[in-house]
Amino acid sequence: MNDELSGARCAGSADPDMWFRQDSWREAKAQCMACPVRATCLQQALDFETTDYLRRLAVEDGRGTTIHTEGVWGGVTAPQRRRIIDQRVRNGLVGAA
Repeated sequence: MNDELSGARCAGSADPDMWFRQDSWREAKAQCMACPVRATCLQQALDFETTDYLRRLAVEDGRGTTIHTEGVWGGVTAPQRRRIIDQRVRNGLVGAA
């Protein structure tokens, strides 16, 4: 985690997988809403996903391959972030990949 996100509520979570399990997204999003670095976290996730709009980076997490940008980041789920990015592309705010 970079210095900008060092104060994130998820950084000290007893259940770090909560942000990646759909059955706990509601709780994760609630934690994000009270997080002091929520806006920075969301912007970094959107920047990363915009850069890799068509090509996603897979990482090995010990349980199999997962998509790095899945889960809740900045209080927003991956499908919600994809809709934000799609809207930005349609509006010409970012170049299509």
